Amino acid sequence: MTTGFVDVLRDRARAVTAALEDARRREEAVRSEYAEKLREISEETTRLDAELRHLSALLALQGGSHEEPGTEGAVALERLGMPADLRQEAYNLLAELREPMHYTQIMEQLVLRGVHIPGKEPAKNLVAHIHSDERFKRPRRGFYGLAEWYPKGTPSVGARLGKRAARGRKTRAKNEVRA
Repeated sequence: MTTGFVDVLRDRARAVTAALEDARRREEAVRSEYAEKLREISEETTRLDAELRHLSALLALQGGSHEEPGTEGAVALERLGMPADLRQEAYNLLAELREPMHYTQIMEQLVLRGVHIPGKEPAKNLVAHIHSDERFKRPRRGFYGLAEWYPKGTPSVGARLGKRAARGRKTRAKNEVRA
């Protein structure tokens, strides 16, 4: 009787495994499609931002200014895509959520909030902006949190060494290979 029950359990385990693999394939397809759509929208936004800056510059040369219908005053074009704004938005997001996040999740949340991240690869561009900001710490690979959450002097994971320290590491590695 137990062998029949074991056979039923094995059959069910095979069915669940197949269903799980199918679900993972569908999840990956959706993630891929989502990433492609984000890239397309980001490219369009970057192109339109550049065009708007050019048009505003031309208007400024002619003594005019660009005002969007239904808004109060001129568009602050000098602020479009500025790293300080992007860093501040990332800071605000992390402060609100109160936990470290992977940089791709930070990018997705910022995009959902309507924050434009310029460049062909917005996630990498975001990292380039926040990595050098002292308000952020990297507690583990790919994750960013606020420096205020960690004790003073705690280094970020993967913090870059100075040229002198990197040079010493290379020399030690060469010596170890020779030995």
